[in-house]
Amino acid sequence: MRPLIGITAKISFDDNIGIITNQGCKNQSWALLADDYVKSVEQLGGTPIVIPIVGNYKVSLGIIEKLDGIIFSGGNDVNPKYYNEEAEFEYKNLVDSLDELEINLYKKALSETSIPILGICRGLQLINTVHGGTLFQEMRTGEYPKHTYSKEPLSKDVIAHDVSIEEDSLLFKIIGKKNIPTNSFHHQSIKELGKGLKINAMSEDEIVEGIEGIEDRFLLGVQWHPEMLAPDDSINDEYSRSIFKYFIKESLAFKKSKETK
Repeated sequence: MRPLIGITAKISFDDNIGIITNQGCKNQSWALLADDYVKSVEQLGGTPIVIPIVGNYKVSLGIIEKLDGIIFSGGNDVNPKYYNEEAEFEYKNLVDSLDELEINLYKKALSETSIPILGICRGLQLINTVHGGTLFQEMRTGEYPKHTYSKEPLSKDVIAHDVSIEEDSLLFKIIGKKNIPTNSFHHQSIKELGKGLKINAMSEDEIVEGIEGIEDRFLLGVQWHPEMLAPDDSINDEYSRSIFKYFIKESLAFKKSKETK
């Protein structure tokens, strides 16, 4: 018996995706999700369900009632209007339909269910935003030497820095270590923490790397990308696998609790 895990997808309006892969043609947009998310869920005990962006987010809200767990994936920046700030630079990848869908999916999951929630990279930032927190809009203009920024694409297994984990946290319970190495592919981060959340991990240069809810439910966000490392046996990253294992275990428990009601 496998829990049903929803994973939010992103969208690309670049028709070259279809053209260069011989799967499409000009003037098409594409639902987009790295296969690492799917593999991580499948290999560690869940059944992955991809949740695409739709024109009217209300169409998709009902899926929460069918799921046993949900992952808010990495990707586009959250529009700063959602944390009551003006844009500090010219954003090129804001997608209002994505923000509307994920914000409302998250609100429904949080307020109407006890479904386990995992946020990764943008997902962590989205959670913080909904809880009333704010973000540093551009870290690349600051001094964060431990974080990895490059004009050239980097391999997903490049380790950028260590993360220090609070012992009194769900994340420490999951991983069981105070310090772990992580990859890093983000240019924004938490500035002001949202209400109902606590910080569970920090980088060496004092960037928030993890958050969790203060209530008795599985609500976890990480700024790095464990899904890139978890499904690859050659990388052998047990820390990343442990996050997915625990999340899926909690999702299975949620599934069983629903079936007994």
